[in-house]
Amino acid sequence: MLSRKQKLSLASASIGAGLVLSLNSNVIPLLLDPLAKSAFNTFSDFFIGIVIGITLFLGIIIPPVIGTISDNTWTRFGRRILYMIIFVPLTVVMLLIISIVGSHLAINMSALNTFILFAFCITLLYMFLNMWNSTYSALLPDLTEPAERGETSGYMQAFNILGTILAFAAAAAVWETSHTLTFVIFAIVITISSFITILTIEEKKSVKPREKERLISIVKDFVKEKDFVKFMITSMFWWFAIGTLQPFFVLFAKNTLGLPESSALVFMGIFTVILVVCAIPAGIFADKIGKKRILSIGVLIAAIGLSIGAFTSEIILIYIAMGLAGLGFGVIIVLNFALTADLLPKGKEGKFMGLGNIFYAAPQMTAAPLVGFLISTFNNNYQIIFYVTPISLIIGFILLQRVRITS
Repeated sequence: MLSRKQKLSLASASIGAGLVLSLNSNVIPLLLDPLAKSAFNTFSDFFIGIVIGITLFLGIIIPPVIGTISDNTWTRFGRRILYMIIFVPLTVVMLLIISIVGSHLAINMSALNTFILFAFCITLLYMFLNMWNSTYSALLPDLTEPAERGETSGYMQAFNILGTILAFAAAAAVWETSHTLTFVIFAIVITISSFITILTIEEKKSVKPREKERLISIVKDFVKEKDFVKFMITSMFWWFAIGTLQPFFVLFAKNTLGLPESSALVFMGIFTVILVVCAIPAGIFADKIGKKRILSIGVLIAAIGLSIGAFTSEIILIYIAMGLAGLGFGVIIVLNFALTADLLPKGKEGKFMGLGNIFYAAPQMTAAPLVGFLISTFNNNYQIIFYVTPISLIIGFILLQRVRITS
């Protein structure tokens, strides 16, 4: 069993991971929006969705491979931390390069070429993130017992959301003044939070796998774990909803509600604050009452909240809608992670956490370009997100009732 101090140290790196993952819902759409409108006119949102979809596609192909490799990695640093030592600094470097591209290198380039250059840099950023974040996620089942995973997952997800809040806060404060300073702040936060985990967490190195697993065994092992498969398929529907909401809500606030960019970021930041407030209580409460029961309630609350946005553009009602959505998604994110850890087969945590990332990334990868296309097709009607998200969540709720979960 981990002490509370150890749980918090383990969770620290989630701040940096959450910050980078949140960029698809705050500064990346704002960075690409004027370039896409200049280069692609009517279908600007579709091409923004394509870029975000590519970053999420990396979350499909990288985690299972690097997770399996890390299962078979044994060094004096452990088997997961090694990848953080290598790829966290590269993630930080890419953030700084993006800031340089935006402030200096792209000044004399066409909108199309600048858009392509940014897309390439953003792709590398998320490639490096996935190389360390997927192995970092495997530390939860590695180092914790089932009885403490709800609480530990709550800390990790709360810190992950805290990273998102820091991203929104920094962007809201300095984005319109200096894009470069925004990315420098991001780089500092990621470095500090990740190296707290790297320097304070000691991996268990006493038990080694009997033999190295081959990558070809991924599919074979996966189909044997029926409950894991059912839960992963079910989870795709709430990740699709999140993948619909995150890239386009800030553009909805800017282009439909008429808010300035800084105010749009604050709006989404409040949604994120509610997420973090709910994260730890949801994990602790679910350990006592039942994760499936609490998760079901969270899915329904998010669906009800987002349904409100389909019928109004009044700012106060949108605040209420996003408040309920924040409450629901706070529960969903924490318990999705905890239940995934519960259903993992022993000794193959890295591989299966990587497989879990496929079902996390694939629906979001699909949602971004698909919903971007719908928004562009219907005359830049960003309110479409409030029709798509509750439908997806209700489907997920129905499927969840058919999944056998004992914890």
